[in-house]
Amino acid sequence: MALQADETKDQRDAASIAAEARELFGEWAAEEEAGYKGEIPWEEFKREINAARPPHSRPFRKD
Repeated sequence: MALQADETKDQRDAASIAAEARELFGEWAAEEEAGYKGEIPWEEFKREINAARPPHSRPFRKD
């Protein structure tokens, strides 16, 4: 009896996890199609990283 109760609980947990995952992946897909909010261009990102690097560190190329 106890084993059956544990299996039911596991199935319920798996079903709720799967539902949450589907919702999350749906949000990601919609965001990817629409463009990310607050996303900065790669060139700007490289400039910010290069500005924060110590002088002895090798920067990203500027091309």
